[in-house]
Amino acid sequence: GTGGIITVTTYSDSTWWWSAYLSNYGSNDITSIKVKGAGQWSWTTATISWYSNSLGPVYGCSPGPSMVAPIQIKLIRSDGSEISGATMQSRAAGASATFGSS
Repeated sequence: GTGGIITVTTYSDSTWWWSAYLSNYGSNDITSIKVKGAGQWSWTTATISWYSNSLGPVYGCSPGPSMVAPIQIKLIRSDGSEISGATMQSRAAGASATFGSS
């Protein structure tokens, strides 16, 4: 189990910069978030950009305007294992997706 249902939420979105934070990640040490928009072949990796006092680590990347919803999301743990299965219906700030308990 993942210790509950993890939620990923977009923190900010501009054409050339996208960032997100996680909720309820529990003891999972998430080092990066991988995102892939509709019709894209490769994943873009968002790494920890800064730490928010209230939200924890904020992960950022530069996916460019070609990353459009629906967006597939994977979380990468420090040991290299993945948590997958979330899809975000928008890349806009405040949009979120959840990973079911595994």
